Amino acid sequence: MNVADKAGWLACVHRHLAPRGRYAFHEVFAGERGSGAGQEPLYPVPWAATAADSHLVTAPQWCAALAAGGFVLRHWEDVTDLTVRWLDEALTTQKALAAAGDPAAALSVRLLLGPEAGRMSRNLRGNLAEGRLQAFMGVAERAG
Repeated sequence: MNVADKAGWLACVHRHLAPRGRYAFHEVFAGERGSGAGQEPLYPVPWAATAADSHLVTAPQWCAALAAGGFVLRHWEDVTDLTVRWLDEALTTQKALAAAGDPAAALSVRLLLGPEAGRMSRNLRGNLAEGRLQAFMGVAERAG
């Protein structure tokens, strides 16, 4: 999650959930596996042009922040490989649409990210594949 004040973010989520309410997330974290583990990600990525713009933590740091914020983790799943496959499929689909002259090819992440979208997506994919980044899905429940 690219929010510098994660404790503040989680306090806000906690405040808006009823007791036992659930917070579901899919987040990217600093990598701790593979050949790129512990290395700085390649930039730009979709949430940050440079390291100075990025506020990544490791997955264990996020889990500790959840617990400190009054949440109990109910589901936790490493979806790094799944995310890499999804990015590969999205790129293949985008290329096929463009090659076919399909107007849907214009509806891409480039509309949100601008002209660097391709580079950002390639860097995200490479960072995930090399272990510089990891992706997790989870569900945290508000305690009490």
